[in-house]
Parts: sequence; structure tokens; C-alpha cells
Amino acid sequence: MPAVRAEQLKENLQALLVLGNETASRILADLPPQHLRRIEQADPSDWLPIELELTLVRAIRTEVGDEALGRWSHAALKRTLDTWLFKPLLETAVRLFGLSPHGLFKVAPQAWRATFRDAGELVLHEEGPARLVVDLTGLPAELEDPAFTVTIGTCFYAIFDACRVTGRVEQVPPPPGAGARFAVTWTAR
Repeated sequence: MPAVRAEQLKENLQALLVLGNETASRILADLPPQHLRRIEQADPSDWLPIELELTLVRAIRTEVGDEALGRWSHAALKRTLDTWLFKPLLETAVRLFGLSPHGLFKVAPQAWRATFRDAGELVLHEEGPARLVVDLTGLPAELEDPAFTVTIGTCFYAIFDACRVTGRVEQVPPPPGAGARFAVTWTAR
């Protein structure tokens, strides 16, 4: 059964504030109270059912649409980059590869496994000095939900921010066997 780290869900809830207090309040009111309690009471390292994440991203998308869903996702990953979940991976990537999108994306598959369990794999295909393709392979059917895949693609913008580059992520038709595919490009600012 697919699962997500409680730490990510906790940061996701905090990141709702990027949408404004009123909007965040409406989204929280739309969530089942038992979901919120489960997230709040969980230890950050706990694995929680992926349905909690899906309920949240669907509620956000319904309330504000894809553009604001992407803004929220970007903010949520920025928050998580500074937690125990990702900070060691980020520091290792910078030490080994330098502060660059290629370097940070190299640890993205490990970050995926640290965040999601039984949720497929994140696979990178380098296509040039400032271009790569990211595939989500072996996704369970429920994770092919557009509300979820939009959040994954837009969270990559936090990597661009960390590297101080301007980037673009475009969700493109996936090849057979991939549940989602993203074309990722960047340029120096």
C-alpha cells in the first residue's frame, strides 16, 4: 500500500499559508478531521497512507486550481528541503556535485524513496547540460491523479530556487510504463 512520510504531510499543511489565510482555512475545513488528527499526531518519521496526501492535493486543486496548486507544491518542497528528511541529501548533493540543478536532481530518486513508499520510482534521463527528463515509473494507479502529478512537477521549482537558476518544468505525455513524465530545463539567472 503506497505511503508518504508524516514529515512531508506536516510541511504540506504548513505550506497552505502561501495560498493566504482564508484559502488555507477553507481547504483545511474541507479535509476530514480524522485525516488532520492523524497527520498532527504522527511522528515525523512515520509512514502514513497516501490517501491523506491525495485528499489534500485534491482539495487544494478543487479550491484554487492547478496554478495555485503548483505554487503550494513549490512552497511545500522548499519547506521540506530544510528538514531532516531532505537536508542531508541536499548537503551531500552539493558536496559531491556542486550547487547545480544536475547535482540536486541526482539525489531526487533517493528523495522520492525517502518521501514515498510503494509509490513507484523517480527516474532521471539527462539530455544535455541544462535539460533532463524525469519519469515516474511504476506508479500505482491512484498516483496518476492529475492533482498529484501537478504537485510533483511543480515542486521541482524549489530545486531551481536553491540553485539560483530560472527553470521550466513541463508535464509531457509519458512513455509506456511511466505514469508521468516531466521535461525539465534551466538557464542561469
